[in-house]
Amino acid sequence: KGEHWEAAVALLAVMRLRPGCAPNGVAFNAAISACGRGRRWEAALHLVAESRSAGYPPTVVTFGAAISACEKGGQWHRVLHLLSQAGESRIAPDIIACSSAISACEKGQQWASVLALLAEMKKVTVTPDVISHNVAISACGRARLWLVAFAVLQDLRAALLVPDVITFNALVSACERARQWTVAVAILDGMLQEKV
Repeated sequence: KGEHWEAAVALLAVMRLRPGCAPNGVAFNAAISACGRGRRWEAALHLVAESRSAGYPPTVVTFGAAISACEKGGQWHRVLHLLSQAGESRIAPDIIACSSAISACEKGQQWASVLALLAEMKKVTVTPDVISHNVAISACGRARLWLVAFAVLQDLRAALLVPDVITFNALVSACERARQWTVAVAILDGMLQEKV
């Protein structure tokens, strides 16, 4: 599907040329999503601006699609800018946008931003899921912050979520990077006892 981004952008151009067939917000959002699947974050951001110019201000879907496109393109700083714009527009991001933002920051090794986003999700009434917590644990692990990774695990459990094998693998990795071998072994033993 990623190869269809050019067709989506071309279709928008054709729509603009035909009388009475101007693209609407849904058409722009579909093209932005296609650009994201094609890893064309620049084109996605261009379409967000073009949509605005055409009289279609960004919606939660627009921001989510643009954030996802930037996440796939490794543009964590642009993701944070888009989240800021959404807030200024009084648009609360959904779980998809938040998860993409957390993932982008984790890939960009921005552990502090990951933790801030996880906390912010709760403020905008988006409940972080196990995946969001796992990404946060992984980000802490990359930064060798194994104790913070365990704090995220406690947060996950406090939210009545069940850690999965990815959670424990991320914790083991965090301990390994911080050279906390005995803790890593204890986690592995715990996984065997809990049959994870």
